[in-house]
Amino acid sequence: MCLVDDWDHLSRDASHSAVMRRRIGQAGGHCETAEGESDEPAENARGRLRTPH
Repeated sequence: MCLVDDWDHLSRDASHSAVMRRRIGQAGGHCETAEGESDEPAENARGRLRTPH
């Protein structure tokens, strides 16, 4: 998992952010923000415990 404060901290440029997130996904990971936003596919997140915000 790649944890970032918010999506802008990954990259302020949307195309660079998409490339970085795709590369992280290809390596078997996913990105999440400190607020709990995630780009992890829903089928992988099922059954996972999450803290309430």
